[in-house]
Formats: sequence, structure tokens, C-alpha cells
Amino acid sequence: HRQFYNRLSVCISLAKKNLEKEISSSKDKKYICSTLNTKVSIPSVRDNVGNLSTDNNTSASTFVDTFSKAFSREPVGPLPKISTRRNQNTISDVTISPELVGAAIKGLKSNSSPGLDGISVK
Repeated sequence: HRQFYNRLSVCISLAKKNLEKEISSSKDKKYICSTLNTKVSIPSVRDNVGNLSTDNNTSASTFVDTFSKAFSREPVGPLPKISTRRNQNTISDVTISPELVGAAIKGLKSNSSPGLDGISVK
């Protein structure tokens, strides 16, 4: 898998370089000019109140506020205790019959791949 990925990455890189060379050596410069003349816009975003930004500065400050809250440092201290209920059921509480297993197998899709155990429906 890793070797295939590495070879594919090299092929993609070479294809990009060849395309860039072809575009740069082309006599028709329309593609380059149209790409250079396209306008880049910043999308309008909503702040935490829900107001839509009206200009680039408002959008930028909304991004700053959002990311500064998401990536702020939290105080170091003891972690709160999490109460989890333990499952008291044991395997002896479960009844597995041949009929139940047969019904489960018949209910499986015949065109599905085998699970982790490697056993297929067929």
C-alpha cells in the first residue's frame, strides 16, 4: 500500500510539473491572464450572535474570536470525575441457541464482505 501511494504521489507530481511547463510555454496566454485577473473574495460569515459580516474586517475579527476561543489554553488542574455505570450483565445471562444463530445468518446480505472473523455468508 505504501509503495503504491509513493509511486502515485511521484506520478501526480510529475504530471503537475508537465502541465505547468506546457501552460508556461504555450503561446496562448489567455489562461494565465484569466487566472491572474480573477477576484479573490472572503466569504461572509456569521458572528456568535448570528449577524452576517458586512466587510472583510468584520469577517476577519469573527474568525479571530472563534479560533481564539477554540484554541485557548485551559487551566491545569485535577480532572473532573466521570461517573460511569458498569454493566452488571454477564455472558451467562445471554442465551444463544442454534436457531438464533441460524436466523442471524439468514438475515445477512449475501453480497457483503466477510467480517473480522473472515467468515462469509456463503
